[in-house]
Amino acid sequence: GMEFDGYVTGSGSYVLFQGECLRHKFITQFTYLSLCSYLLHYNCAFELLTYRRSYLLRQSLQSFYEIVGNIQESLGDGATKLVEVRPTLIDSPLDVHEIEKILFFSDTVTLEELKERWGTCFYIVPSSLPCSGKIAGEITPAVVNKAAGIQSILTKEEIRREDVIAVGDSDNDIEMLELAGCGIAMGNGNEAVKAAADYVTKPLK
Repeated sequence: GMEFDGYVTGSGSYVLFQGECLRHKFITQFTYLSLCSYLLHYNCAFELLTYRRSYLLRQSLQSFYEIVGNIQESLGDGATKLVEVRPTLIDSPLDVHEIEKILFFSDTVTLEELKERWGTCFYIVPSSLPCSGKIAGEITPAVVNKAAGIQSILTKEEIRREDVIAVGDSDNDIEMLELAGCGIAMGNGNEAVKAAADYVTKPLK
């Protein structure tokens, strides 16, 4: 199989290259706790991610797995089973630290409202997962995106951006496609993703 000499994970928050951690960004504890309080106030379900594992508030377990079931049904039988890696259950946001990314699902809080209130602290994009009836998004620190993660490798190895090829299909891929010398958008991506790319593939049937 293909071997990898590095990884960019957490939408660019964690970069491992040739065994060395080049970048590790996470949400500061004050803003993390403030955001969790806000999301809980509006009855949002959310998953907390670090580069090692994911966490879920015990009180959100039932609603979270209903959401995951909905997504799995939308993706179809051929898709990777989303519930195979189960989050670690916690009782309070205080139980975990160094959160890199938050996936949230809401019935009422829109992405626009989140960006208006939290946009200076966080990078907020729609989720690429289909979740009918829910507003879904990804939240990372304001300085974190995939392009910044890739740039940390380019800087270390003195690689030109013109030599980078990137492939993406969702909003959190836009900066990466713009950075790359050759940016390729999947045909099933949205129009903003396609506009950021140099090439667009045919959509999946």
